[in-house]
Amino acid sequence: MIDFTLTREILSELIEYDPETGTATWKERTAKWFPSSRRAPSSACAAWNKMHAGKTCGSKCSQGYIRVNLFGRSLALHRLIFILMTGEAPDQTDHINGKRDDNRWVNLRSVDWATNNRNLARYYKNTSGRTGVRLNKKSGKWDSVFSINGHRRSISFHTKEEAVASRLTYERILGFHENHGRSE
Repeated sequence: MIDFTLTREILSELIEYDPETGTATWKERTAKWFPSSRRAPSSACAAWNKMHAGKTCGSKCSQGYIRVNLFGRSLALHRLIFILMTGEAPDQTDHINGKRDDNRWVNLRSVDWATNNRNLARYYKNTSGRTGVRLNKKSGKWDSVFSINGHRRSISFHTKEEAVASRLTYERILGFHENHGRSE
């Protein structure tokens, strides 16, 4: 296994990326990428190129992201794309439209953890139909739930519509992405 930090230069030797479609394909490799093979590097290189060169990189994992096996490591393709395009690894990568396998450059943005969480799909167990709104079974009222600086808060309302309106106002004030709470 080759041990190194992935850079734009290294990735550009290995991967061809089309920002318009989001597809990445393997480039032909040279023997230098096969130094510790059981067979001669030129033979290992020829076998790898025959099997992989020109083909799409990676496959979809159970979470829906495209993952690439590169030198013994499983890596998220969208992170590799960021290194290819900017030269730097992002803290977090947000798929703006929520489609985890859509790696078009216009759909990716570098964000911090908090910003990434402001563009989440609606939780699969949500029964109200709106993220951050729930029926309080004890009081029979509708709660608008949110966090401010890591502290969870809720405001109770008599109707679901009032709770939804409150939550939408909160999301606008705090800069949530318009896709936040979408159903996938």
